[in-house]
Amino acid sequence: VTVVREEQPDGVLLRASQDGYADIFNVVHQRVLVLSTDGRRLDGEDLFTPASGQAIPADRDQFALRFHLHPSIKANRVADGHSAMLLMPSKEAWIFNAYDDRVDLEESVYLAGPAGPRRTLQLVIYGRARKIMRVQWTFAAQSASGPAAGTPRRPIRRRSGRQTVRLRRPGEAAAQPVGARGGVDGRAGDRCPGEAEGADRVSL
Repeated sequence: VTVVREEQPDGVLLRASQDGYADIFNVVHQRVLVLSTDGRRLDGEDLFTPASGQAIPADRDQFALRFHLHPSIKANRVADGHSAMLLMPSKEAWIFNAYDDRVDLEESVYLAGPAGPRRTLQLVIYGRARKIMRVQWTFAAQSASGPAAGTPRRPIRRRSGRQTVRLRRPGEAAAQPVGARGGVDGRAGDRCPGEAEGADRVSL
């Protein structure tokens, strides 16, 4: 696992990479997080690249990005299928936006409370790494004064080795990933309640 933290004018960037799936799925998973200075917006990007060779095996390229929610948060999918509305106990609303990728709402289990396991929900983005190398998403608070999901903001760029990765802001059209949008698909690993048995899947 490698981690890099960078201070930027409009927030903090955290870049992490891990090769825990390399032996079985030939995948290296990278995640970039950018937290705004006021803490009311989190931009994320997940990137899947082959650990060796030119491609990820076609029969092991399924992935699932899972965002487990606290039981006190109420979640509903938005009609466009690419986002979800999150209502906090304080009645404050946040938007989760996955842009061009579909967002599913599934059951999950919360285990961190002193009262034992509690039923909750999770946001899930499914994909195939050979077709979609990069997934971009945003959590943003809805506010009359601050930016929310769907409000364009200045793009953030970072440099990783020889490759420049661009985080897309809400409202922007999807950009083709480096090497065309036919990269690596990475879903595998554990299955949560309600998920059917199937091909190997990497859960992130």
